[in-house]
Amino acid sequence: MAERNYNECYRFRKNVMVIAKNFATQIAELSDHLTPTELRIARLIENDPELIAFGTAASVAKVAETSAPSIVRFADKLGYAGFSGLQKNIRQEV
Repeated sequence: MAERNYNECYRFRKNVMVIAKNFATQIAELSDHLTPTELRIARLIENDPELIAFGTAASVAKVAETSAPSIVRFADKLGYAGFSGLQKNIRQEV
């Protein structure tokens, strides 16, 4: 049983690293066009994709020290259908 849990955790962490890498590439392409607030949100997503996958726009905003509408606008800027679109994409990867 413990081995199964270890393997599940390993796969989850590996998927999180892939998400962060893909997201980092996307952010690098847009970095010249991001505001300081958007860069802060981007760093949060890179470092804690689980928060995005399972949190709310309000909880992400609190950690990023910004507003929930800023989180939604950032997701829109990345080409997602709002925060829920970004969240759905990250959940599929995790």
